[in-house]
Amino acid sequence: MNRQLLLCIGRAGICMGAMAFAGALPALRSVWHMDATTAGTIQTAFSLSRLGAPCCFVAFR
Repeated sequence: MNRQLLLCIGRAGICMGAMAFAGALPALRSVWHMDATTAGTIQTAFSLSRLGAPCCFVAFR
């Protein structure tokens, strides 16, 4: 497989994971007894880690 195809497959998987996490966040807040600030911090860290993935791909190319 070429690198562009692998990148597209990886990004699609990451996006599906992000949508699943965003959809599950209200349920996880109640089960894990989190306040909105903690849940927002987790969501922000998750989003920032997704932004770093393409940069790593380019850097290690």
